[in-house]
Amino acid sequence: MVHFLCQGGDFEAALKICKDSMEKKWVLKFSTMKSLVNGLRSISKVEEAKELIKNVKKKFSKNADLWDEIEKGLL
Repeated sequence: MVHFLCQGGDFEAALKICKDSMEKKWVLKFSTMKSLVNGLRSISKVEEAKELIKNVKKKFSKNADLWDEIEKGLL
């Protein structure tokens, strides 16, 4: 669902569903999360993107190094 919302440009709805999913400890694909972060950046929601990355790194540390690179791109 998040993937298709991002494709359609509805990044705020995608963010809400993503947050709900993370609360349930459901892991979204890295590519979907990256698309969401990039989409949030594109609509000037950089702080929301940073917060999302912070939460992803905290809850799912497996790809933390990849998220560090994406986070650097937000600065």
